[in-house]
Amino acid sequence: MNENSVFWFTLSFCSDLTTSETHEVVELWRRNNSGDLRGIFEADEETLAEAGISPRLISGVSRARGKAEMSARALEPCRRAGINVVPADSPEYPSHLAATFGQSRPPLLFGAGEVTLFNEPAVAMIGARRASDNTLSFTGELARAVASAGLGVVSGFAEGVDRAATFAALESGGRSVQILAQGLLTFKGGDASVGEFIEEGNLLIASAFPPRSPWGARLALQRNGFITGMARDVLVSQAGTSGGTWEASRTALRQGKRVWVRMHPESGPGPAALVKLGAHPIPARENWRDWIAELTDRASARENGQGSAWSESDAVDLLQSGTPSAIHDATGLTGSVLLRLMEAREHRPFHHLRDIEGVRGLGPGTVEEIATAFGLPTPPEEPGQMSLFPELEEYEKKESDS
Repeated sequence: MNENSVFWFTLSFCSDLTTSETHEVVELWRRNNSGDLRGIFEADEETLAEAGISPRLISGVSRARGKAEMSARALEPCRRAGINVVPADSPEYPSHLAATFGQSRPPLLFGAGEVTLFNEPAVAMIGARRASDNTLSFTGELARAVASAGLGVVSGFAEGVDRAATFAALESGGRSVQILAQGLLTFKGGDASVGEFIEEGNLLIASAFPPRSPWGARLALQRNGFITGMARDVLVSQAGTSGGTWEASRTALRQGKRVWVRMHPESGPGPAALVKLGAHPIPARENWRDWIAELTDRASARENGQGSAWSESDAVDLLQSGTPSAIHDATGLTGSVLLRLMEAREHRPFHHLRDIEGVRGLGPGTVEEIATAFGLPTPPEEPGQMSLFPELEEYEKKESDS
């Protein structure tokens, strides 16, 4: 733990600034000044303003000024417990999480274990707390298959699917990152094997919340988004149509992740509902080898923001005949927009992207969103029919008005 971590902690938790505002202050300061974050707290208001920092943000810095010593005391138990502090500007900070959240990424992560695991190739595995024995058995089998391919498992250490996936991966020699819905200093740690896996370098238990934060439902919702944000692919063993796993799966879809859900009769309508929103069915076991190889390639690829080249006709063909999951993979669409598209195409063909404007509840903004997702320019609006005799048309209009 270094001085930079203390200043990140002070700015993040002692300024009343939002997460995005915290990042904005740091970026503006570093764009105009070299050195560490100490300078932010030593600069006067005029210097901060010259760096482009707004009066509101300067007020936040002023509230945090002088609290670095208090932050250092708050972090001291973490140092004694061997907890690592990973600021957003650290090379150990998870690249997938940064790419997913951008300016909303947690400014600090706290980790018990080897923090290099943050950037090891991994998939996220989630599911119900009250899972059936059949689901837990399936989860363990899938986690072992994933681990044997060299992929880590990111989960939340909750009862049920989370723990089944975690321990199956670890006990088969794999790696795991667990994201908590509480501070690390309030986490009890589970059984003795948890410490052994941490010592071996195969388990990292992490949190984005202040070290003494108690578990809370609000934190659990945030934590779920961090779990899915840590990977390109999210595997769902069991999900209903409400509750934490349902919401986490929908969050993952909104994040542009590929969501894979187990289709099984005991799961009820949840999996089918997720497929309608853009999720993929988990393949049958005999097809896992090729599927997991694909997951491995995607997990190992760097975040580069490069998309595929599409023509408008190819994009329209996909919207007209593609599965919800294929459309989601290409565009990131989910929710009501995707459902309206799927329903509308049963009754009317799409020949151009502009035809989407005729779908009830959709409009020019949706067309622009879809075009951007395909890497296409926003298609121009169809010009109105021009009159061959504008003077006559103007004369007739005046006559009718009179």
